[in-house]
Amino acid sequence: MERFDVEALCRSGDLASAPATFAPAARLAGRSDAGAITLGALGRWLRVPEPIGEDVAGVRFAKRNVTRGSVLHRQGEPFQCLYALGEGVFKTVAVDRHGNEQLVSLGFGGEIVGLDGVSGTCLSTTVALTPTWVARLPYAQLVELAAQHRPVRVLLDRVTAGELARHVETTRLLGIVKSPARLAAFLLMLARRECRGLAAGTTIDLAMTRPELGSFLGLRFETVIRGFTALARQGLVRSRKRTVEILDPGGLAHLAEHGVLREPLAPACAGAATASGPSNATRAAMSPAAPSHAASAHERRVRPAAMVSLGDRTTAVRPRTRCPARPG
Repeated sequence: MERFDVEALCRSGDLASAPATFAPAARLAGRSDAGAITLGALGRWLRVPEPIGEDVAGVRFAKRNVTRGSVLHRQGEPFQCLYALGEGVFKTVAVDRHGNEQLVSLGFGGEIVGLDGVSGTCLSTTVALTPTWVARLPYAQLVELAAQHRPVRVLLDRVTAGELARHVETTRLLGIVKSPARLAAFLLMLARRECRGLAAGTTIDLAMTRPELGSFLGLRFETVIRGFTALARQGLVRSRKRTVEILDPGGLAHLAEHGVLREPLAPACAGAATASGPSNATRAAMSPAAPSHAASAHERRVRPAAMVSLGDRTTAVRPRTRCPARPG
């Protein structure tokens, strides 16, 4: 790989021998270039904690707008670059030899996709689900910059660690046995990554279809529909076509973690507790009632009869029930 002294080129402004994606910050000052993004702006967009140095902050990378259905890279192609995602949603799919498509990951604004091809060949296909923009980051040039400048190395390490963390989160998500809990965990993950926060009233834009969602979660299409219906019936979410509003983040988190709905507070003890503890009436309401003799007699009367075969006849024999002793 040919080496370029990017720092010297940026100082001198001589770009005759530099790659097309390299340019000094002075060339970009005072004008807006819709077809490029600087390395400094990219670092801020990716939320890199260490600012990019001024000597390389003006290095440019090609940027382009994409529409729904645009393909960034295809499975089987030689690996060349990473892609920084603008605001929007992307899906990454893998296709087996029979042509079956599996949605393996999702990408959101401020994230990087394409790291699965670093070994030399792209292992998946990334497709835009919403109109947005992407920045094309040639991997060889990123490595070259990272070798000369520590902030670029921090950027590269951060995006790699973020991709690994997302894969771990997806693996844990698919390990949840109960489908409603898996769906709840998925919605929480989307809220954290898409909205960067979680509060009552948070609205999530599901850019994918229900079959695509089922493919990602490993669930049938019908199971996904029933899951959304169950969450809405419990007052956890409100679903409208491809928009989901989270109504009860705590209940959704409890379902995702424990696999069961959070038990509501009993009305009898909703305001009866005092500093010294619940009252006698509250204890009585919370404790199970002892069965009475009348209830036992009623239970004995409604118990179904058993059919007993006696030779050529069949007769009904009602079992005898021993009544509990009357309290003395």
